[in-house]
Amino acid sequence: LRVHSGSAKVGDAVKVLRPGYEEGDDDDCGHAQITGLYLPHGGFRTSVGVVSKGNVCLMSGVDGSLSKTGTVVGADVVPEGAFRPLDYYIAGGEATVKLAVEPLNPSELPKLVEGMRKVDKSYGMSRTKVEESGEHLIFGTGELYLDCIMHDLRSRFAGVEVKVAD
Repeated sequence: LRVHSGSAKVGDAVKVLRPGYEEGDDDDCGHAQITGLYLPHGGFRTSVGVVSKGNVCLMSGVDGSLSKTGTVVGADVVPEGAFRPLDYYIAGGEATVKLAVEPLNPSELPKLVEGMRKVDKSYGMSRTKVEESGEHLIFGTGELYLDCIMHDLRSRFAGVEVKVAD
């Protein structure tokens, strides 16, 4: 998250504008409270109380209102609109390679589903989907990209052993 103006503080009440938000549209506007702010340092993060404009930070407490992208504004701000989501105009930049995944232990399926939700938010060029047949799919832009996703799914997001279905 980049702070474009003002500052963000732990405890601030905010509005989360989803990509389809238009002025006065309460359906695409969620409300949340910032529960944590962090400065990213590669694979690590440092907790801070305030982040001022021009800085990039990680923010907790607002992810329940976001899908993949959104705009966060102060609760007292009357927004004119949300930032437009990024479009990737790279040839072959669509998610074209897919993996079918399942947990090694079937009782850990809820953890896998929650981990896939986190993957979908964290990886901008990925998509996750559950088919009508119950098959869990992850789409990515290539084999290396999917390897990174699978590593994070296993070690950070779901914390379960995941096997790739045949």
